[in-house]
Amino acid sequence: MSRGIYVRTEEIRKKNSVSNKRQIPWNKGLTKEIDMRLKNEFAGKYTRTDKIRKKQSAANKGLFKGEKNPMFGRIGERAPQWKGGITKICERIRHSFKYAQWRIAIFKRDDYTCQCCGKRGVYIEAHHHLKGFSNILLENHVDSIEKALDCKELWDMDLGQTLCKKCHKKEHAKPKIKIQKSTENKMLIGEML
Repeated sequence: MSRGIYVRTEEIRKKNSVSNKRQIPWNKGLTKEIDMRLKNEFAGKYTRTDKIRKKQSAANKGLFKGEKNPMFGRIGERAPQWKGGITKICERIRHSFKYAQWRIAIFKRDDYTCQCCGKRGVYIEAHHHLKGFSNILLENHVDSIEKALDCKELWDMDLGQTLCKKCHKKEHAKPKIKIQKSTENKMLIGEML
């Protein structure tokens, strides 16, 4: 069969319409009482009485509250999924409360409008323009969440702008000068990426 765009003529549309009208749905005229496929899987096999339901409900109440919960107090290093605090600093900053406040402040200042194309009512994102998020982190030697919260440049309203998702993607596709760390921990300006 060849590929491409098919133009359906009036004759083909009529043929398709007639053939679709002849098809009968598989479940037409069937009820739960007649057909096994429409019955509940466990119908008639197991039903709980009201007495049993109340008894089970009472047994489960308060079972996993407070110190009875096996996960109680198991946060951070005591949590079973702890992997030594490997969450990236960028991720931790972006999930912080201060970052959420900064984003909302940028959105309000820009009136929830993309500053590139002027669209409203679309998905918007906050963007660190001029320097960039990672460059600010490198320049200010931010390697912990505490340093990030103290970094004034990271939360500067003048460095943020509202962009729609499409414009934000275009902005990150542009070649930029990126600051990189050398082996001696000195800051170097990299080549155009």
